[in-house]
Amino acid sequence: MNEFFQRVKDILLNPNQTWENISAEPATETQLTRDYLSVIAIAPTLFGFLGLLFSRVNFFSALLWAVLFYLCAIGGAYLFSRALSFLAAGFNGTRDSATFFKLGVYSLTPIFMSNIFFIIPPIYGLSIVGLYGFYLFGIGFTKIIDYPPEEKLNFLIVGVICFLLSVILIYLLPALISRTAVYYSVV
Repeated sequence: MNEFFQRVKDILLNPNQTWENISAEPATETQLTRDYLSVIAIAPTLFGFLGLLFSRVNFFSALLWAVLFYLCAIGGAYLFSRALSFLAAGFNGTRDSATFFKLGVYSLTPIFMSNIFFIIPPIYGLSIVGLYGFYLFGIGFTKIIDYPPEEKLNFLIVGVICFLLSVILIYLLPALISRTAVYYSVV
């Protein structure tokens, strides 16, 4: 567990060096899901669940939202990596879904960690600090993805759009299905 917390700290505070370390690691998608993604996705799930309860949302609606959110967080990371891997061929890049999975999972770290603000719905807006994940995505993209230099900007733009869509999917789908979300009480 110390390795997990150290990785979270490193990716947030020292992203350049951490992305270089991540690039050299031979982690598989299964390992990354088990050791990192499944753990880091618990934070927004738990804080969102508690925030919904504090907002006087029905316990079962809050529980449904939490289960859906957790599943969407894991599924969204997989979907994102598959989409980028598929699109890489169009930009003369390498189709390596494990590398794209690393990029997606570690880029989601600040987005998930910023959701500590879910626990108190009136300050939910402070979770905007999670946008740092897009910066991490940009750094990670340039450090670990193999692509021709002439396609760099185009592939990065497409990658950012895919990342944005996966984040929207992770947050919006559970809210639509369960008809509740932490941020409803803010509006």
